[in-house]
Amino acid sequence: FHSTPNNTTHNNMAVKYHRRLSNVATTAKPKYQRLGLLRTVDLSGKTIETYSKSQEPPRSSATGAMTYVTPRRQHAPEDVDELRETVVMEQILKAADVAHNLQGWKNLQTHSDRLYLELRRAHVQGREDNPQHGWFGNQIGFLENYLLPLARRLEDIGIFGEVDGGQFVRNVEANRDRWMKEGMQVTTNIVKVGETLYPE
Repeated sequence: FHSTPNNTTHNNMAVKYHRRLSNVATTAKPKYQRLGLLRTVDLSGKTIETYSKSQEPPRSSATGAMTYVTPRRQHAPEDVDELRETVVMEQILKAADVAHNLQGWKNLQTHSDRLYLELRRAHVQGREDNPQHGWFGNQIGFLENYLLPLARRLEDIGIFGEVDGGQFVRNVEANRDRWMKEGMQVTTNIVKVGETLYPE
């Protein structure tokens, strides 16, 4: 059996594929694995080190902001955990879709009212069921069954740091508690606005 360029390429791919499978099965996992992005960019374009793979403590800058030490070694592409990256990106995309609800009460109420009016208009045009029925309870269900678990996952992946990561959970819990107290009045008000803007 003589190796040709095509066979060599095929053999190299097979070895690489086997090595990747072998790494999954045989590599010992560290006791603690952080699920998150190591480096990101803020809105001004500055690089932010979320955490250090060297596990060195964060250093405080002259402005009081926390900066993190850059890892001492560069990790080979084989060290990248594609499943972890996919999970992190999936959670970020889900959060981006409902980001207004992960913020304070004013944003939650504003976007809740806008959604109601959009659904009310669609109902009057015959494209949607009447959103009035169950609006108050549906908002509670959305906060508890979708937003709160999502906020907890955002905290768990650690992408926003240990301090800021829990803020989404606190926001959603505060919004849920406030909706339980004030949501019925908010619902009554927006129903009246909807009937005025989009009468049947």
